[in-house]
Amino acid sequence: MQDNRRSPYSLQFFIQKANLFSNLRHNRPHFWTRIQQNSQPSNLALRLHRLPSHQKHDAHSKDPQKNNHRPFHALMTEPRTQWSVLNSFAPSFYISQQMAFSRLLPLFVFTCQAAMAADWLNWRGPNLDGVSAESIPEDLPKQLPVAWTRNVGIGFCTVSVVGNRVLTMGNKDDQDTIWCLDANSGEVLWKHTYDCELDPLYYEGGPGGTPTIHEGSVYTLSKKGHAFRLDLETGEVLRDRNLVSDHDLELPEWSFACSPVIDGENILYNVGRQGLALARETGETVWFPDNDTSGYASFVPFSHPETGTTHLLFSAKSIMGINSKDGSKTWEVLWKSSRDVNAADPVIISPNEFVVSSSSGTSLISLASGKPETVWEQKDLKWYFNPGVHIDGYLYSLHGTTHRPTELICTDASTGETVWLQEGFGSGGLMSTESKVILFDQGTLTIFKANPKEFQPVHRQKILEGKCWTSPVLSNGNIYCRNAEGDVACVRLESTDG
Repeated sequence: MQDNRRSPYSLQFFIQKANLFSNLRHNRPHFWTRIQQNSQPSNLALRLHRLPSHQKHDAHSKDPQKNNHRPFHALMTEPRTQWSVLNSFAPSFYISQQMAFSRLLPLFVFTCQAAMAADWLNWRGPNLDGVSAESIPEDLPKQLPVAWTRNVGIGFCTVSVVGNRVLTMGNKDDQDTIWCLDANSGEVLWKHTYDCELDPLYYEGGPGGTPTIHEGSVYTLSKKGHAFRLDLETGEVLRDRNLVSDHDLELPEWSFACSPVIDGENILYNVGRQGLALARETGETVWFPDNDTSGYASFVPFSHPETGTTHLLFSAKSIMGINSKDGSKTWEVLWKSSRDVNAADPVIISPNEFVVSSSSGTSLISLASGKPETVWEQKDLKWYFNPGVHIDGYLYSLHGTTHRPTELICTDASTGETVWLQEGFGSGGLMSTESKVILFDQGTLTIFKANPKEFQPVHRQKILEGKCWTSPVLSNGNIYCRNAEGDVACVRLESTDG
């Protein structure tokens, strides 16, 4: 059967991205590209995503634990940055089987690289690590233009972006709304509203989980357990489940805050003590080991065959390894935080190591011996809500809580030692490219170089008012910022030379 769905990408969009791709080719000329056939014989799906620099892949291995991807064709390679086709992180481009593949391949490899390099399909981006493949111009103007601002309702979730579509959520009058906005104008393409409590416990309330985009669908989770699947193009509700009533779940004190994470044919949610998996297509529960209280972080992919671990899960009282095949726990380290607020995603440092942090402090945990061992502890580094980013052996993060000024800290990931500290920041979030960090706090956008020697700012600009805890997002040459009241601002990245 011929699939007549239209891609959200237009020819104009691909043309607009040509300059971006040229920049990527100039600065990072070698890529891995993987090509795979869609399961439907009449369609061809080309998909790309950036793989972590520490992740090693064997192009000829058929061992799923070793490679965890389908066979692919390597066009070009470079040791640090790799590009691949992976069905978890990009929409499909559907091409009639009658069209000549040999003629289309060069064009589509080019356009896919240009487009998918820039998309941000889920919380923390393609690798769920907060690092973007895009670059930031060296010659930024003193004031970056704010293209548009739109209020989407109270909340703290970030945005997800595919092509010209921006997805986010907010709450007004005890109703959540899932928004799809036009990236160029901020106009509403579609929205879906449903009843859900604001639940403002010591803060404004509203949704905290970011929408996830995958193969033409949008997946969301509300504070109270509404798990939606919607059509990306139209907003039509394809599925609606209430995970709380369906599984007799116990809500944590601040309700759910995780974002859905795609894992092959399943979707993972941090609800219940060890999480929960739903089948993407049918919505049926695949596994659900325990209905005890959950934490607030999202699942983080972490392939560790020696222990059988596929993901990290920061639960209410521990950090644990999970095998997503059946939801089994592979190991566990107790982690006690004030009021069980384990909210910041763990950050992967190497194939055997990751950093975990909360109000209790920060630790580097290693699985090199086959069991979890603490390498270092740092009590003067605390991530309350948003995790830091790891760049070339160093962590860049905000340390502190909501009721006092926070500090921007650069930490040596191998030792836990503070390399430098910059005062004068508030609670906020950050993300990065491979050379610069983008921080948003107290309504101010700050861009600084990822320099372990010193704090080296390159841009600082007031964007919004009010409380701004939400992490910024860089996608397709735009930086998206949000405040607690739901004002979303789209800031255009421009260089002074045009």
